[in-house]
Amino acid sequence: RHSAVHGDRLYVVGELDNTVTTLTFPGLEVVGVVGCIPEGYTKDPPFPFYTAPSHAAGIKTSPCGRRLYVTNRGHDSFTCFDISSGVPTSPVHVPSGGRLPWELSVSADHVVVANQFGETLVSDGNVTVFKVQEDGGFAQVASATLKHALFVKIL
Repeated sequence: RHSAVHGDRLYVVGELDNTVTTLTFPGLEVVGVVGCIPEGYTKDPPFPFYTAPSHAAGIKTSPCGRRLYVTNRGHDSFTCFDISSGVPTSPVHVPSGGRLPWELSVSADHVVVANQFGETLVSDGNVTVFKVQEDGGFAQVASATLKHALFVKIL
């Protein structure tokens, strides 16, 4: 669905199987595949047309190049991976602040997530801001309701 490049690595998110595939860049040799949601996660899909309980969507690298972020629609989270070794490791799953997070934008110290819906699957969407903490955790610092929030960009 989407991809992100950092250095000699290309990270491709697999929407339907909730994975990130790491490839060399520009050679495109597969280096590895990791899951975006916790192993064993089961839940009813949010809509009848979803083929799984969650579908991965947006993907971004941090400006420093040490982290990779992926949104998870259905699990309603974003996952932060450590990519300092060139492959995603040490996943941290963070609730997105809404339902069906489509996209995110990343700065040196913030992550902004666009959620298609708020608390329920019939409410307006929202944009939620998280501060990256010194310990690598995340603190939600703001949220705004927006009808049909799907894409965000920090400029």
